[in-house]
Amino acid sequence: MQEFYIRLKKAMKLRNISQKELCEKTGIPKSAMSQYVSGSFKPKQDRTYLIAKALDVSIAWLLGRDAPIDLKEGEKKQELKELLRTYLAEETADKLAGIISKDTTILIDGKQGPTGKTTLCRKLKALGYDAQEQWKAKKSEEHDNGFKVVIFLNKKII
Repeated sequence: MQEFYIRLKKAMKLRNISQKELCEKTGIPKSAMSQYVSGSFKPKQDRTYLIAKALDVSIAWLLGRDAPIDLKEGEKKQELKELLRTYLAEETADKLAGIISKDTTILIDGKQGPTGKTTLCRKLKALGYDAQEQWKAKKSEEHDNGFKVVIFLNKKII
């Protein structure tokens, strides 16, 4: 079983992503990422998840298990559904996951905190989606790259 840091370096090289870019995508501080890449420390579960999603690799593979490196598109959609279900009603999350694509801009408005918009935004970015925090967002409107979805965390979804 390969060590986490070896797999991390391999995935970064394969995806052509720098340590700085990975930090930006995941929100993990540069100092912590440096320790993960050097093998000094292993990240906790929440950060391992963010790193795997940002690098578009399976968590099992990243942890050194004998598993395929890539996630299939169906698995990515399922990950999106599960993530949205932690913030929204199941029916709403499933409906939203069905309409969100990689070309969709997701604006997130609402509460702050561990289950707030900053955390959701970071997790959506780690999955490869264009997610942005928004203040006083409008319900839905056109955006430069197509349809925009607005998520209000303290209300029902629009």
